[in-house]
Amino acid sequence: MKPVRRGQTDTALDISSHAKTNGDFIKKMNTTDSKRLKLLEDLKGKLEVECKIRDGAETLLQVFDTNFKKETKERKEMLKKKCTDELESSKKKIEELVSSIESFQGENGEAKTGSTSLTRSASATVSRKSSLQEKYSTRFSYKAGCSDSCSVTVSGTGELIGPTRNAHSNLTPTVIQRIDFENVNEKNNSSSEDTQPNGKRPSSLQSNFSQFPLNPWLDNIYKACLEGSMKDVIDSSNNLCEYLHEHSDPAYAKNFSLITPTILSMLELNVSEVTASVYRLLRHLFLDATAFSCCQMLNLPWILSKSLLSGTDAYQIEREQAFRLIRTLYFLSSTEGHEDYLSGITRTIISICEHVSDVSRGIAVETLIELMIIRPKILFKANGLRVLMISLIDGSISENLAASAALALVYLLDDPESACYVNLPYDIGILLSPFTSSSSRDTFNSSEEQSEQAAKAMKSSAKVASVLLNSWSGLLALSTNDFQALRSIVDTLRVPSFAPRSDVIDLFFLIFQVEYSSWSESFLAGKRLTVVKNQAVSNDDNINMVNIPDGSNKKYMSLRQHFTAVLLFIFLELGLVESIVCMIRASDDPSASRKATYLLGEVLRLSDELLPIHLGAKIQSLPSLFNMASQFTAEDRFVATSVLQSIESLNRVKFHSATQPFSQTTSLLFKEQKTDGSFRGQRQVEHVKLKMGMQIDDSHFRSMLAETNVLATKNYQKWRWDTLVQIMEGPLLSPKRIDETLRTTKFMRRLLAFYKPFSNRFSSIQNTKPNQKFIKVGCLVFRTLLANPEGVKYLSESKVIKQIAESLSQIDGYSEQVSEPIFSNSRLQKTLTHGYFPMLKVLSSQKEGHAIMERWRIFTTLYHLTELRNRDDLIIIFLTNLDYRLEGHTRIIFSKALNTGQQAVRLTATKHLAALINSESANDNLNHWAISLLIFQLYDPCLEVCKTAVKVLNEVCARNENLLAQVVQLQPSLAHLGEIGSPLLLRFLATTVGFHYLSEINFIEHELDNWYHHRNIDYVDLLEQNFFLSFVSNLKIIDKKNNEPDENILPLHFYGELVKSPQGCEVLESSGHFESFMGTLVEFYDKPLGNEAIRQLKSALWAIGNIGKTDQGITFLINHDTIPLIVKYAENSLIPTVRGTAYFVLGLISRTSKGVEILESLHWYSLMSLMGTSQGICIPRHAGQVLSTPRRNVEFVNERVPTPEFSSLLSSLTNSEREVIRLVSNLSNHVLTNESARQLTKIRSKNAKVFSSKRLVKACMTILGKFHYRVQIQQFVFELFPYSVLLSSSTSQDLNESPSRPNNLSISA
Repeated sequence: MKPVRRGQTDTALDISSHAKTNGDFIKKMNTTDSKRLKLLEDLKGKLEVECKIRDGAETLLQVFDTNFKKETKERKEMLKKKCTDELESSKKKIEELVSSIESFQGENGEAKTGSTSLTRSASATVSRKSSLQEKYSTRFSYKAGCSDSCSVTVSGTGELIGPTRNAHSNLTPTVIQRIDFENVNEKNNSSSEDTQPNGKRPSSLQSNFSQFPLNPWLDNIYKACLEGSMKDVIDSSNNLCEYLHEHSDPAYAKNFSLITPTILSMLELNVSEVTASVYRLLRHLFLDATAFSCCQMLNLPWILSKSLLSGTDAYQIEREQAFRLIRTLYFLSSTEGHEDYLSGITRTIISICEHVSDVSRGIAVETLIELMIIRPKILFKANGLRVLMISLIDGSISENLAASAALALVYLLDDPESACYVNLPYDIGILLSPFTSSSSRDTFNSSEEQSEQAAKAMKSSAKVASVLLNSWSGLLALSTNDFQALRSIVDTLRVPSFAPRSDVIDLFFLIFQVEYSSWSESFLAGKRLTVVKNQAVSNDDNINMVNIPDGSNKKYMSLRQHFTAVLLFIFLELGLVESIVCMIRASDDPSASRKATYLLGEVLRLSDELLPIHLGAKIQSLPSLFNMASQFTAEDRFVATSVLQSIESLNRVKFHSATQPFSQTTSLLFKEQKTDGSFRGQRQVEHVKLKMGMQIDDSHFRSMLAETNVLATKNYQKWRWDTLVQIMEGPLLSPKRIDETLRTTKFMRRLLAFYKPFSNRFSSIQNTKPNQKFIKVGCLVFRTLLANPEGVKYLSESKVIKQIAESLSQIDGYSEQVSEPIFSNSRLQKTLTHGYFPMLKVLSSQKEGHAIMERWRIFTTLYHLTELRNRDDLIIIFLTNLDYRLEGHTRIIFSKALNTGQQAVRLTATKHLAALINSESANDNLNHWAISLLIFQLYDPCLEVCKTAVKVLNEVCARNENLLAQVVQLQPSLAHLGEIGSPLLLRFLATTVGFHYLSEINFIEHELDNWYHHRNIDYVDLLEQNFFLSFVSNLKIIDKKNNEPDENILPLHFYGELVKSPQGCEVLESSGHFESFMGTLVEFYDKPLGNEAIRQLKSALWAIGNIGKTDQGITFLINHDTIPLIVKYAENSLIPTVRGTAYFVLGLISRTSKGVEILESLHWYSLMSLMGTSQGICIPRHAGQVLSTPRRNVEFVNERVPTPEFSSLLSSLTNSEREVIRLVSNLSNHVLTNESARQLTKIRSKNAKVFSSKRLVKACMTILGKFHYRVQIQQFVFELFPYSVLLSSSTSQDLNESPSRPNNLSISA
């Protein structure tokens, strides 16, 4: 059994041993009269002790479970019983003592004091100890990687088992002692007017301490410190942290004077784990800016800096907790005085960031990143921004951390108040230096380790640069000084034998988000390009909703594509194409040339897709390459022709791989055909092949049958499956051929026998990708037989359908169960058994197939299967593999599962309705049935199903106006869904019928007021959040999630939907909201704005843009001359995101023909399709129009000018101390560092007493906080001073010895 912890229960329980029984004091009543008063005082003192024991026991019982939750059950019961017994004993003794005092006072004629006041008086008198326990020679151990929730621990025996610091334990008693409340009472006794009977005035500090809620824990910690029990110190501190975590109270901050002595007693132990416990405890105590008063009492920045500079692994927990506390202080700082107070810690962290080999460098970088977001001015004053920039590109931190820092920099640049701290383009240009500096690769030697470090540095730099260039703030920052930074990247491609050129090409791949495919990787590897045809993908499985915000069939470019367009246009104006051509001509590396050629092809493709014809025509012509290729005497002619041929091959392969929907084993009959013009030629070819296959002669037909090997062997692995496909989709479609084959050969019987479930041939094949061809051929066989009456008759009498029905009945719950059913869960996953359901889909697609399924009672079995509660997987498979175009049992089965199935079944079925509506084979009847089911799903008890139904209906209404009309006619009630149903109701505004319906339910009036006051700003937040999430996901900074919003979907805007109907335009005009939005644009133009004003401005821009994207709404913009003002915002706004918002809004306006005309008159060109319709992208005539950024004046802070306080401090120093100050100052000079260090070491060896001066400590710490020193130098300076001096300086109140801190340090909130 473990011993009772010292400092917890023993503290309260052992005090009882000092009390005497009532009988002991009764005997003393017979002493002389001169001793009576003294005995009375003793009785009162013992009563106070017993009262404190009682109060402590009661408090301990209240928090017993928290303090002793790590103990065993038996031990907890024993301790709790002991504590309860002590409580009862103390109460009994209190009664006896009160009775004795009253009797004694009665005998002496003294006034009686009420027993209540006596029993509740709790003196905070604590006896002093002259010094700490003797120096500790044993050592601590620690747990590495301690998190916030973990505790600092020592060994179970309580012994010290790790190295202590080179510390000095000769601390004075005044530092470690607790506050002596008796002395406080004596000092206040002379001024007492209202005294107690004993003549002493109660101390307010004494009363506060006795009533302080943290008193039990502080007592335990302090007692453990005096006894030297490190384990109890740490355990008690951890228990207190847990209590503070659950019961945080800002009132504790008002009692720092009661907490500070205990903290000092812990710090004076000078043990790493105890110091870490101090930091953790303070982090839980610090809740507001009043924490800086405690920091000032403790000289906390000095202690924290010393902890950070303890670079060995033995102090890793201490450093981690120090970083956590520093982050808390950064967050709580609120005044300029706080910022100056934290400058020394900040410079220490900066020096750690510069020290590449420091194990805590990653944490230091993260801390500076956080500081850059919450308090950029502190980082700026410490000159830490450039250090942080350099640390992002040296390869010593991870790519994702570097990208996160770049995101923080983007946030900094977007705020005009914080952007002034960045010296553009020089500070941010550091991030591009690895791509533009010829020494970026030369700085690393040829060793394998350093080459790997160089590769990491390039990857980190590329990730950081791509983050900056894919954000408005970063792009505008890099465009300063006529695109100086971006131009240097492009020009590096022109320099021959420049090592980082290949890395620059990779950077452009990342910037333009070029995705690699199998054929592109083959090209880059130097292999021959071949046309790769994609495997056929069912339309039901590939539903990509595009950005169709106006509810029509038009497809517009997304916001991400709009941004990529302007980014591409900038680099094209900077000569990217010409630079790539120069690299190809001058490169001796075939691999780099292929990579450059591939980039050139992608740039040409993007310019064709995203840039207006006015701007992209010259780029597409490739004048330099064609000139080289046309000059037969030029040496580079073969290079030019090879590049042009490669680009043409890349485009051809990319087109075929993207548009080819058929695989070699896929037939015209097996897959539903798309109806757009791009596949018309393919359909004609297929029909010609089909006609030719039906007209072959008898000998050719018999030859094809023989080639399949079906008649020769039953081994399916020897069959020619490609020949089987040709026969099925050709000759066997002829009634004559199918009749002849069925009557005279065993071909079809042997083929169907292969698919019988009980034959264990097809149903036992492993479920692999190559084996999917067996399922496709099986579906083709069923479809071929159903195409002919004789085939229908043969199929209906075949045993394969009968066995499928019997296999299903094995698990329907109404038939006899078998041990290993065909459609068990394991077989569905591991074998091709699931392939029977696509075959049933072929049957359910035709009336003849329905009759066959009814004959073998398959529908009855499916009805039974929908009632199963343990086979959701099976239900989902057959629900998603039946054909629902024909009315009948299939639709009834689906409706039943949709209403009575489990949540997973209902959710999947709801999503499948979207696949049915969007399939190419859908008809009006199917759509009407599916929409009615979706409307019914809006009332599903599961909220997730309701959300899915709303999302599907919203997407369906966006794709087809006829379906929107059907939904509106059904008039679904969405009031029970709240905000979830709002997007669908906004769709109704686009039609007259929907407008009247929404008017009847007062939706328009309510939403008009709601959007004007609140939702308009919420729309801005939602849009920017979606844009940001898609941005970081595309750059692979975070993992892409399934519920991530689609970047192509522009959220619906109330005003944009309102103006789609004439009645909505009337409502907008009568409301006066458009005039209000215009007033916001006029008022905020060319004015400094706060965050709320910026959000309001963006909301007005998006509202106007959504109004102007429709033919009816553009009239409002024309009448108020709005477009020129938005163009001014896009070209001149000093806020990057406002400029970007205006740019996107102009893209919305360009969706109308009138908007295109007006923008063209303002020298903004719109992207048009081949049919003359706008694609929603507009680009200025010159990139400088939208990205010209004036150079900012960066504030300069001269830290070298000494403050009056520091000058006064220097004047009070002795000559020896001034010499030390001079040498410490010289340590920042690389030339004088070694000599100054030697002189300081010599002074310390001869006159160590000088380093015990509190004035000197403060002066040196001030210098370290004002100037930059390396980590090693700071460590050396801290080692010069005894640790006790740092602590004792915090308790000194002698103004002559230790001048006060500067007056500008505010310690209040």
